[in-house]
Formats: sequence, structure tokens, C-alpha cells
Amino acid sequence: MVVRAPVLSRILTTKDLGDKESLAAGLRKTVDDPRSVGLWRAWYDAVLQESDIARFHTDWRRAVRDELTAMIDQARATKPRQGRLMDTKVRRVDDDDARARARHP
Repeated sequence: MVVRAPVLSRILTTKDLGDKESLAAGLRKTVDDPRSVGLWRAWYDAVLQESDIARFHTDWRRAVRDELTAMIDQARATKPRQGRLMDTKVRRVDDDDARARARHP
């Protein structure tokens, strides 16, 4: 019997990345599963002990990172762009305005 931990990039979808509740539920699915925790612990122990597994692990992490990066790019592309959240322009304040505001905050 082979037991496998769920892979994050297979649990989450692009839509999940745009919705906090869906994202939290997907992450909870991975983190809260006791089998998953035990399998990851065993995997990381094996990575430290076996050079072949360590090499595979390095390649696998890159692949998962690339998959998640592509999902994030897709999610950003489908989400409508927001305007600036803050006005970053520097305004010049006349001395009279500054004095008036200081007197009447």
C-alpha cells in the first residue's frame, strides 16, 4: 500500500488564490491531515539521509515552486486590477494652510 501526502499545487486552484476562505480551506486540508504531517516528517528525514532523494527533492521543489508561481500569475491576470490604495503624491502645502490647520485640527 502506498500512502501519499496531498501536493499543495494539486489541492489549490487559481480561483482559490483570489478567495481567502477557499485558500484557507485548501491549506487546512494539507496542514490538518495527520497522515500528511507524518509523511512529510518521514520524507524530510529521508532527504537528510539519502543523496538520491535529496537530489530529487531539490528538483521537485523547483517544479512545485514553478507550478505555484504560474497559478499566482494566472490568478493575478484574471483578477481586475485595483487602483492605488494610497495616494503617494507629495503635495505642497502653503504656509497659510499649514498654520490654519495647526490652529484648528
